[in-house]
Formats: sequence, C-alpha cells, structure tokens
Amino acid sequence: MHPRLSSQSLAEQVANILAAQIGDGRWSTGAKLPGEVALCEEFGVSRATVREAIRDLKTKGLVSTRQGAGVFVTSDRPLGQWDRVLAAAEIDAVVEIRRLLEVQAAGLAAERRNRSDVAAIRRALVARAKAESAGDDIEYVDADLEFHRAVVAAVHNPLLDELFDSFSVRMREAMLALLAGSAERPHDQEHHQWLFDAIVDGSTRRAVELATDQLQHVRMR
Repeated sequence: MHPRLSSQSLAEQVANILAAQIGDGRWSTGAKLPGEVALCEEFGVSRATVREAIRDLKTKGLVSTRQGAGVFVTSDRPLGQWDRVLAAAEIDAVVEIRRLLEVQAAGLAAERRNRSDVAAIRRALVARAKAESAGDDIEYVDADLEFHRAVVAAVHNPLLDELFDSFSVRMREAMLALLAGSAERPHDQEHHQWLFDAIVDGSTRRAVELATDQLQHVRMR
C-alpha cells in the first residue's frame, strides 16, 4: 500500500501515480488495471476518488474502459497536444462540441437503452437533483456531467464514450466558467427529468428535441 496521500487533489495524485506506473511499464498497452476495490486499498482512498482518477487517465488517452470487463491501458504516453488544444478552446467551441455529441447521443440512447442504462441514468438524475438543491457549483457541474455521461453510455458505442470523456475535463471547466460569470443559477432539473422520460419511453424525436433545447440554454447563459 502506498503512503497515505494528502487531502488535496487526491484523485489527481492517484492519477499521476498510475500514469507514472504505466509510463514505467508496470502495465503495458493492453494490460488490465486492478479493479476499483484493489486500487482503493492500494491508495487508501474512496471509490469516487479512484473513478475520478480513472476518468483523468481516460482524458489523457492512457486508458479506456470496457463495459463489464474493466479498465485497460491504451497508451503509455498522454495526449499532450490534444490536451493543449482543448485547454485553449473557447467556451462557445466547447458548448458546440457538446451539442454535436449529446444531441444525437440522446436520440440513440432512446433507441438502444437497456434496463441497466435506465437504472444508471436514473441514479445520475437523482444525484443531480440533490446537487442542484445544495447550491454548490462544483457538485452541480460534476453531477450534471455524470448524468450526460450516463446518457452517452446508453448508446453502447465505445468510441463515443471515449470522445465524451476526452472532452469532459474541458466541458467541466467551461461549465464552471459559465456559472461563475452568471448571477443566476440554473433550475433545469425538470427538463432533465423530461429527457430521462423520453429515453425510457424510447421517444427518439422527443429526446433529440429536449437535448437540443437544453444545450441551447447553456449557450445563452
């Protein structure tokens, strides 16, 4: 077990250690990383911290997830150039990418979702409602992204999952920047409930319309 990590940026510290281990060859390309429980025990952190660290590694192009199989190493070098492109992107450009990704994903999710997907989206919807009520911007943004990540996952397209995760860090920054520059806070939980209902009902057109409307409001804030 590693020495107890400090309380600051635990997920980032775990991600950095794992990235270094991947770079040093502890896990070669194609190798499967230990499961969540094993990583929690190794680093002395929570599952939420491990999941955030894995998302960070996915954003850097070091690992990918396979549903029901685990997390696998895809590269021993981070996507530095792509990270720089995203970091320099204007907020409007990031929102536009969200629109391209998530509108069509919502429609496909309505066509392809299964019971497991519906349960995951429902859990994310409940967490999002709690975060919105709490009034904490960071908690709200993280919960919102988790909801949309669950919708994207319901498409069952690994490439789309990877693309969403590659943009998620910059999306998060953009959303926080939008909130910081606005005196009003969004109250759109009902709208997300409607999107969930459309996906459950298999209403492709309705899901696309709702996702389009949601992201149009994001651009107008």
